[in-house]
Amino acid sequence: MSLSFTEDQTAFRTSVRGVLARLASASGTRDFIEGRAPSTVQSWQRIDEALGLSALPIPEEYGGQGASWSEVGIVFEELGRTLFPTPYLSAMTATRLLTMCRTPAAEARLAAIAESTARPLVTFSGNQRTRFDATDTDPQVEVRVSGKSGLTPHHGDADAVIIEATLNERAVLVWIPVSEVQVEVVPTVDLTRPMCTVTANSAAGTILTETDVDAIVTDARAFIAMAVALESVGGADVCLTMTADYARDRVQFGSAIGSFQGVKHRLADLLRAYEPAKSAAYAALDAAGVPASREFEQVSSIAKLVADQMYAGVSIDSIQLHGAIGFTWEFDVHLHYKRAVANRALGASARDHRRAVKSMIEALLPARSDCEVSA
Repeated sequence: MSLSFTEDQTAFRTSVRGVLARLASASGTRDFIEGRAPSTVQSWQRIDEALGLSALPIPEEYGGQGASWSEVGIVFEELGRTLFPTPYLSAMTATRLLTMCRTPAAEARLAAIAESTARPLVTFSGNQRTRFDATDTDPQVEVRVSGKSGLTPHHGDADAVIIEATLNERAVLVWIPVSEVQVEVVPTVDLTRPMCTVTANSAAGTILTETDVDAIVTDARAFIAMAVALESVGGADVCLTMTADYARDRVQFGSAIGSFQGVKHRLADLLRAYEPAKSAAYAALDAAGVPASREFEQVSSIAKLVADQMYAGVSIDSIQLHGAIGFTWEFDVHLHYKRAVANRALGASARDHRRAVKSMIEALLPARSDCEVSA
């Protein structure tokens, strides 16, 4: 397992950070959350055109760039630094599962995503894995789907949804045009990542899979856990940098507050929490190269659990270490804290992640009747 990036990947990170600094600025995020800009769609389109992010991991035979998931992970970490609202989590989750479907219908959608002509939502991104009901009795369409999803990330220019449904007692993945469903935006604590529910009432769709989808959906949810962990690492890095800079610049009693022992120790504790979470997220990214592997599922669960706790702790302590200014609306640290709180609701639940970690630990322990691991 390698936790380092190549020289080319480091250069790619520099390019991504530079483009995001120009096109996904903090002022743009503020314009969106304060209602001065109705959406960030145009800004995201410019970012996507500049870097080709939608096509990044898609194989070249479908019009993609054929990059590894490591490059995608770099993008997630950099997006976590900016908090700029983008559809990237849904787009890459869709790409991940479509790559595993291996059907003509899925391959056609992969090519469309690579060309930026398809922009799907994935309805099982939240911590509720909700299956819709599907029927194939209508001769005019392949399948009709009914049901309602839990909360899932929303983006304004989505043109399709991917849902998990039960058809004749087996699970299938279905691609449904967004015109066939109702998408309702739901306010949450995180103003920088809009969420929504999707309701289908006999919506016409196309089946993407030929076999049972449990392995595909499990891998997709592990991918979401990894992606959110990487976003949390990026966001926490910004909080740490802002707080350390403030501690060096803020003078009290004739000295920078960073010279006070209590502040120094607290900053050191934040860094001590950050580094293991970063390593866990990078370990999950390294394991992402083998889809549907048990290792990827387990390591992603570890990364998500550790990063969720770390990001919340770093962001709230950053607010407090900034003093009164940290509690103001104009200061960005509170946006990171709200993102940290909301991140816990993305992907599988914390209990599911703990169970995955428990099973991994039990497999490593010697077989003993008096040894039990609590989840």
